[in-house]
Amino acid sequence: MTAADLRDGLELDAYTADFGPFLPMLPPGLVLTLTLQGDMIQKVAVAHPPFETQEKRGWVLLNLLGLPALAERMLRATNIGNATLRRLIRLSGARAAIPEGLGRTHDGSDVRTRFDLLIGTSEPIFNLHVQQTGLDDLLIGLEWHEAMLVLNSFDNASLRAICANTSNPEPGAMAGGMDHGVHAGHMS
Repeated sequence: MTAADLRDGLELDAYTADFGPFLPMLPPGLVLTLTLQGDMIQKVAVAHPPFETQEKRGWVLLNLLGLPALAERMLRATNIGNATLRRLIRLSGARAAIPEGLGRTHDGSDVRTRFDLLIGTSEPIFNLHVQQTGLDDLLIGLEWHEAMLVLNSFDNASLRAICANTSNPEPGAMAGGMDHGVHAGHMS
């Protein structure tokens, strides 16, 4: 059944599918069951949280923002405090490409703030508070690219906590009665 698109009034079918665990734009291990209407997220459920890792996700944000050379340089950097790299990132305008207020959590941080922390251009000035934040709070209504920026702006421990806070509907409720659990079931 088609429904009016919230953005431009086009009638698009909503479809539900599992995404992950090894899509390059998602944190490793994360499997999301998303209902999309075009590229807009309508519903979200966590089929599997991201793997526990110490990986810094700043390079993924740079890649998503269309700066693969800087992403590669950051990935290979042994010290995030590299002043030249921080300067190049600042001069690239990457921060300005992130919409203000995108992915705002209860503590007031947004993707821009977390981007600054991940790339080392600011010191932690707040305690990231995600205990009452779920992915449904952060992703519903966003376009795909915005959602990928939000997901990759969190450190692994915070994202795992957010996944744990995400309400999951009854089995089959999102998939229209179809069992999509077999795709990620081997990861349980």
